[in-house]
Amino acid sequence: MPRHPANSRCDIVLDYLWGHPAACILDALGGHTRREAAPRVRFVNIGAIAGATLPMNPSVLRGTGLEMLGSGLGSVSNEGLVKVVGQLLNAIKPAGMKVEAQAVPLSEVEAAWQRSTAERIVFVV
Repeated sequence: MPRHPANSRCDIVLDYLWGHPAACILDALGGHTRREAAPRVRFVNIGAIAGATLPMNPSVLRGTGLEMLGSGLGSVSNEGLVKVVGQLLNAIKPAGMKVEAQAVPLSEVEAAWQRSTAERIVFVV
């Protein structure tokens, strides 16, 4: 296993898993920051693929510069989400970006489901 330089550290964790994997990461943070004024580590939960609960040793909160945050649906108001998505969609064409997708009528959802393609399908009404 490669060793990391003594001055390397983790500033942010983007967690899509939660559950046991997140507990292991938090335990590792707690086991390696036993010094005064530990650096801040932002742990951003985005999903819970590995489970909805997290067994956590509370000493991680006391002995690290840990900040736990959430991101995703529910962390932003619907109004704010619609505004930002609108800004993103309006920036696509001027930026020269292209969205590769095939528009399929919603009435053809069953046939589209059976297709064997890597192409992104967007259902339209």
